Amino acid sequence: MGTWGTEIFEDDMACDVRDIYQDMIGNGVSCEEATNKILKDYESDLNKFPETANIFWLALAKAQIEAGETDKRIIAKAIEMIDDGIDILNWKKLDADPETIKERQEVLKIFRVELEPHK
Repeated sequence: MGTWGTEIFEDDMACDVRDIYQDMIGNGVSCEEATNKILKDYESDLNKFPETANIFWLALAKAQIEAGETDKRIIAKAIEMIDDGIDILNWKKLDADPETIKERQEVLKIFRVELEPHK
């Protein structure tokens, strides 16, 4: 996994999702169309590698918020990843040190507040 920090976009997959979404929105594609295309394109990877699903959902939700239009399905999945502790569990499985996990928890706590008005 290409992760270099605890922020949402400090991961290769997260950056890819954001960049694809931003490119489509920048080319006039609606939030709904862009979301559906990304979901279709990543469906196989999400099924094959469920341990990276948290990265995908958090990144897509953050990209949508940054673009100013959100899809309730995506926001709900991101909230689920945070509330169920799936993201932190995956970090623990990667043997992240306790300080890094604490930093990630803080990032998610702040992001969870950011997600709330969009659900």
